[in-house]
Amino acid sequence: MKKHYFLLAAQVIYQKDKLERSRNFNILIMSDTKTVNRAQLGRAQQQAQVRYFTEFDSEQKSNVVDVFIQGVSHLGEMTEAEFHGEFDYPGKPEPEPDTGNPVENDADGMADSAPGITDSEPLTETPVEDVTKDDI
Repeated sequence: MKKHYFLLAAQVIYQKDKLERSRNFNILIMSDTKTVNRAQLGRAQQQAQVRYFTEFDSEQKSNVVDVFIQGVSHLGEMTEAEFHGEFDYPGKPEPEPDTGNPVENDADGMADSAPGITDSEPLTETPVEDVTKDDI
């Protein structure tokens, strides 16, 4: 089943040690429609907070002040398999066994002339470091 995929840029503003700071996160949401409604924006803000506490403040020693959605990008309408491509994901179908015949192993019945990419690294998010006025 096809879904619309959206990538949201979110900024979590938090207070720690009496200073306001921020962290940026990418949040992925899926929808049956090509629109993002208020409830989905609220869930995206919650996801950003959960990611902040999970990745940067597991002891919850800071206080989240606000979460800003800075941008929403529509990535397109596609199936889960189309979105993830060759990357592993929960629910990914098992590959068919290799029969040794390249034509039988190809989904469209045509042998590929170029070898596939192997041993690729999974996508990871690189957090953006806070910049304070002392850094400038």
